[in-house]
Amino acid sequence: MPEKLWKAFRNFGMTLVLASKPRTIQSLIFTFAQALQQCFNDQLVTLRLTKESVSKVQDRLQSTNGAILVALNATLAEYNNRASAAEECKCLLQHILDEANIATNSLHKELSD
Repeated sequence: MPEKLWKAFRNFGMTLVLASKPRTIQSLIFTFAQALQQCFNDQLVTLRLTKESVSKVQDRLQSTNGAILVALNATLAEYNNRASAAEECKCLLQHILDEANIATNSLHKELSD
């Protein structure tokens, strides 16, 4: 409980016990109600500011997530291209190796005849 409200509550309780006039009691109740209303208003402002802050943080988080996703997709595309190029090189080298093996076998056959 905020200090201001706590003081108002204590004062209200003590004064209510000591007060004997209905007008004084009504005035005290009104004062206490005002203090409660002020506390409620302060909490509303705090809640509104908190909601705004959370909304801003969520927006930044979504923006950052979007940027990260774009970067990851670009990196993935680059590595897929590199993998395709490596696969093409492998196929080419395998073809050259196969031709060299055929040529070698041919030479061995000619030499053995």
